[in-house]
Amino acid sequence: MPRKPTEKVIEHRITFGDFERNAVKKALTLQAENQRLDAATSTLNAVGVALGGFGGIIAGLALLKWKAPDILDAAKDRTFGVLDDLTDGVLPKTPVAFRREAQALAARRAQINAEINRFCSSSSPDFNSSTCNLAHESKDQYFEDLQAFRERVRAAQITEDSFYWRFIFGGLGDIDPYASDPNAGSNQSWWQYFLNFEI
Repeated sequence: MPRKPTEKVIEHRITFGDFERNAVKKALTLQAENQRLDAATSTLNAVGVALGGFGGIIAGLALLKWKAPDILDAAKDRTFGVLDDLTDGVLPKTPVAFRREAQALAARRAQINAEINRFCSSSSPDFNSSTCNLAHESKDQYFEDLQAFRERVRAAQITEDSFYWRFIFGGLGDIDPYASDPNAGSNQSWWQYFLNFEI
């Protein structure tokens, strides 16, 4: 729809005197200074936050260095506790109990090896023939206990090439009956069998 032409135009003009011009100039100058101050304040705030964050990181690292063993042990205990509970819920109780017993035997074997290396080597500063004899007696007793443990596992009707057998013995060195056989897969952990196993 076409517009009607205007009949008249009114132009309003405001003229400032010196007083008004100075007031406007003062307001514009104040606004420019405020913008510069805001930029400087924002920069200082960012620097303060960065310094505070850096200080927090340094304080955290100092705390971690001081308390790290306690914190890491607590985290490990909680994590393994949850994993043990999860494993207890998923797997039957007997293989889990056997796995824990096998882990204890592996730790005992490591301790016996350390004692033999420490007390039975003639080049060792701690060489002691009587302590060496005791360590070898502990080793003989360990192998008897290991054989009895394997018999108990077999008595629980866990066959040697089953998933549960690998779960119990897998990755535990000479606790694993196949540790000396490089083709038996004893270097694999029990969870690596999940994709290919028989129960």
